[in-house]
Amino acid sequence: MQTLQQFLARKNNTIALGLVIAMCLWIGSGLWVKAMRADNLEAAAESPSAAQVVAHYSESQAFAQPLKVRARSEANRKVLVRAQIGGLVAAVPVVEGSRVAADEIICQLATEDRQLLFEEAVTAQEKAQMDYTGAQRLKSAGYQSRTAIAAAKSALDSAKALKHRRALDLDNLKLQAPFSGIVDTRQVEVGDLMERGDPCATLLELNPLIISGQVSETDVGRLRLGSKAEVRLLNGQTAEGILRFIGHDSDLTTRTFRIEVAVPNPNASLRSGITADVLLYAGAGEAHRLSPALLLLDDAGSLGLRILDSDHRVVFQPVEIVGGDAAGVWVRGLPAKALVISVGQHYVSEGEQVVTTIVEQSSAHQSDNTGVAL
Repeated sequence: MQTLQQFLARKNNTIALGLVIAMCLWIGSGLWVKAMRADNLEAAAESPSAAQVVAHYSESQAFAQPLKVRARSEANRKVLVRAQIGGLVAAVPVVEGSRVAADEIICQLATEDRQLLFEEAVTAQEKAQMDYTGAQRLKSAGYQSRTAIAAAKSALDSAKALKHRRALDLDNLKLQAPFSGIVDTRQVEVGDLMERGDPCATLLELNPLIISGQVSETDVGRLRLGSKAEVRLLNGQTAEGILRFIGHDSDLTTRTFRIEVAVPNPNASLRSGITADVLLYAGAGEAHRLSPALLLLDDAGSLGLRILDSDHRVVFQPVEIVGGDAAGVWVRGLPAKALVISVGQHYVSEGEQVVTTIVEQSSAHQSDNTGVAL
């Protein structure tokens, strides 16, 4: 009997121990499953399903939109030096193509009898002066009328005018340069007879040289006086100048406005009358310079770029191309500082959150139309 009781007691203890072990295993299995789930979540976080892209920050820069104008070089001033009196050409001290200073003689007419006529006018003025002085003395003594005084004064004034006219005739024998320049052509030779108004020579002022062209009515409003311009002549010569004139009235036929660019030309190495291309910089502002390979079209056909917002979600930003050079295209429409996708932009859509690798702009990889990094 005692043995049976001992047996039952040991059996009950074994059952109780088994129950305790079972409960521990059940609780432990729950903790293990929870740990496994945590490990799985962590692994999933380390290998996300979000797309991965490469992007770089682009900052806006000062930019002036280039405007190309077909133009022509011109002299700053061009005049025909003409005779103011008639006469025989006595001398032509300058040759074609030579430089002359202001007031330098280009053509000299013969004096003929003009010196004698001047001396005669001088004598006539002296006599008229004496007559008028004598009339004034007689008037003070009460022996001269007002009419006689007025006649003497009129004769003196006429004599002075004649003397001045004869002096001008002598001065006009010298056909002088009105400004410093180059004698481009000479129309007379020694012995030719010139009439009043006949040309002696063509004088050009080539410093500065003027490059003139026509700008459309849609572009003229973007130009600013004093802005820089680049000039390339048809013969290959290049120069830089300043926009000095913008017309205020358009041509009735073409609806274009005349513009003038002044180019320094101290050595007269640039010639007048040559076709030229002028590159003006209009509409100064801010723009981004990027690779053209980054540009995309959205479903509506709008040109733009895919950039990232602060949460690294994809945003399609429409842009406008305002220029281009060897380093890329200039676009407007982006924020002052934008995070631009440079690799992977073809495989993401607007609003999608992506995993981003940010690189420097100079080392940013760019993609072609297939999205393959170059």
